[in-house]
Amino acid sequence: MIEVVGDPGPATRAIAVYVPGTGTNLDMSHVNTDVADDLVNASGGRLVAVAYLDGEFPQDIMADAGLPASPRRWRRAWSGSAASSTA
Repeated sequence: MIEVVGDPGPATRAIAVYVPGTGTNLDMSHVNTDVADDLVNASGGRLVAVAYLDGEFPQDIMADAGLPASPRRWRRAWSGSAASSTA
């Protein structure tokens, strides 16, 4: 889904492309549209935003990176990999 937020016209001075990240899904797309709307409103009408809400966004960046969810476990994972890479 791609949505244009704001009214392009003679007062438009810039166009922003808003691409949300981790956790984005179409069920919550209204939240991201609200963010784009806030940007447009803060500009006083000089900005038009294009909200790009299409694609496969990572839902859990730690899991997608292959890291455990707990920061305590990160230390163990990193210290183990650091120890093996320096040996």
